[in-house]
Amino acid sequence: LEAELLLRQGMAQAAREHAVQAAERHAQACLLESCALLAIAGSAELDLGHPERALQRALQAEDLLNQITTTDPVAPLELTELSAAAQIASGALTAGTDAARRGIAEARALGLQDLEAKLLQTLATAQMRLGDRSDAERAARSAYALFEANADRGGLASASVQLAALAAGRGEAAATRKHLDEALATARKLQLQRILPMAAAVQLELATLEDDLPLAAQARADYADLRLQTDNWDLAEIRWLRTRGKRQEVERVVSASPYRAGYQASLAQLELGRARLEDGDMAGAARAVKLGHSLAQKEGLRELMLYARLLAGAIGPRQARNWDRLISGCLRARW
Repeated sequence: LEAELLLRQGMAQAAREHAVQAAERHAQACLLESCALLAIAGSAELDLGHPERALQRALQAEDLLNQITTTDPVAPLELTELSAAAQIASGALTAGTDAARRGIAEARALGLQDLEAKLLQTLATAQMRLGDRSDAERAARSAYALFEANADRGGLASASVQLAALAAGRGEAAATRKHLDEALATARKLQLQRILPMAAAVQLELATLEDDLPLAAQARADYADLRLQTDNWDLAEIRWLRTRGKRQEVERVVSASPYRAGYQASLAQLELGRARLEDGDMAGAARAVKLGHSLAQKEGLRELMLYARLLAGAIGPRQARNWDRLISGCLRARW
């Protein structure tokens, strides 16, 4: 309980250390308790921006779980949710999506609505990154409905942040603000610090949509004060800096990013290419867009592949008929 409280309050490092130490103490006496503690440690690693370590914790917990006989369905499903979230955060979107779908089916069959809602959120994250935004919206709204049915205010706040991110992706500033305000009001009232990093990233996306300098300054200050991380922050900052015409700062953030593969790396390169394009550096733009497209193609990120085609069309020589066909195809895309 103490480890869970620390995690909820945004003290991820303390939660991780407490959970690991307690798991070691309980290793012989109660393996099921150790499994739960390792799952908390894994969640803390995710909050600290270490998805690979989170996955290692999940695998450790699964090894312990395999050593005992239990009829409790919750522990295996919690590990499924952690594994899926860690895989998605590390860029293994297909594996994470498959794990989330299996978990959703199991949770639904057992009537475990809280876990079903969390797994739906995990699935929505993967679908959003894969470019299936309509499916992501359905999953996120289904999660919200389950949290609402169970009066889970913390879950509702988390789901509201996700809905705000989806609205920002559609360019709908009013809907983004509505969902974000709802999430922040609950998070601050209940001291749900874990939600704040993602909320700050969405807030910066909103500032970009509305060209709102004070809101951007507030989001950046809020994020700097947090002891947690979200893999969405760098992308939000890159987009903000690009729209301000600050190419060199975009170059700096992209260069410093720890991501070299997957969704984050692909989109960062495409935004870098766009920044170079807007600065008149066609050769540099072409290199970044080519790399971004290659990374997207490797992971099957259809939305980003489409974005790359648009940027490549804007960079290179093109015939009007081909450009019109490309634009028409983009407008018809379901994502």
